[in-house]
Amino acid sequence: MPLQARYEQIAADLRARISAGEFADGKLPSERELGEHYGASRNTIRGALGQLVNLGIIRSVKGLGYEVPSRTPLIYYATASEKAKRRSNAELDIWFTDVREQGRVPSQRLTVRHGSAPADITTLLNLDPDAEFAIRDRLRYVDDEPWAISTAYWPKVLFAGTPIMEERDLHPGPNRIAADLGYPQPRLHDRITARMPTADESRILGMDPGIPVHVHTRIGWTGLDDTAIPVRATVNILPADRWIIVYEERADD
Repeated sequence: MPLQARYEQIAADLRARISAGEFADGKLPSERELGEHYGASRNTIRGALGQLVNLGIIRSVKGLGYEVPSRTPLIYYATASEKAKRRSNAELDIWFTDVREQGRVPSQRLTVRHGSAPADITTLLNLDPDAEFAIRDRLRYVDDEPWAISTAYWPKVLFAGTPIMEERDLHPGPNRIAADLGYPQPRLHDRITARMPTADESRILGMDPGIPVHVHTRIGWTGLDDTAIPVRATVNILPADRWIIVYEERADD
């Protein structure tokens, strides 16, 4: 096995010290102080710090040096939030309820656009590649910090002329409106993947380098049997350092 470069050795030692909680206040020593501690040049120290930045373990704060991010992750209730009773009791989007119950302050910015969907979405919804959608984009905030991106695709072939097409928050929400129109969603099909964020996602969410995202794609179906059709797709972009995804399943099914 090739020997580690000096900056890699220092990066590994710093990572172990961070994991051990040595920098409880989140602030790392200055480059000069680290250089004196490790007996290394400034360039070597910068190489070690750069490696930790790229891994998402620390971040560079302009004018303040380096720090260990201190975000406390939230629980993402992948099943509990879809319960009919829980949704019916929510005053706003159920996401607001979930965040508030964890002692945090939620908000969001909604935009609605009209156009086509990515190929994987049209495939999952059994629609032609040129199908038109109302695309409802929500940038989710927690404590005034961008925290997640949620994009819902509603086919115009089913919902043209309904409030779902309109650029405004809906109360009741789109799922309730769809059910009232004859498209309930008792069956949900989920797919969760992981990847590095796109440049736009990283910029919008203010992500540190090296942090991946979970991509949670949910398809809502009108029933449980072979006559059911898929009616909407929602894609949630969840930074891995901000969310813990929780599912609840019945073991006797």
